[in-house]
Amino acid sequence: MALNPQDIVRKEFREALRGYNQADVDLFLDEVVEEFTRLAEDNQKMKIRIAALQQEVACLRESRGPATTPGPAAS
Repeated sequence: MALNPQDIVRKEFREALRGYNQADVDLFLDEVVEEFTRLAEDNQKMKIRIAALQQEVACLRESRGPATTPGPAAS
């Protein structure tokens, strides 16, 4: 199941006798949303960086020319 920050914000929990303190749960969920958002942004930045590095590697390979395999060693 893919989860995004809005899923966390919109999540509602049923009240139960002797349940958790709602304010504590809300505060924790706010912290989770903040961290989840930061991690998602970091992840997106890393994906962009990976794509750029892959492009750089491809360009370097192309400019180097075809790979040559070494011949038999002279004896």
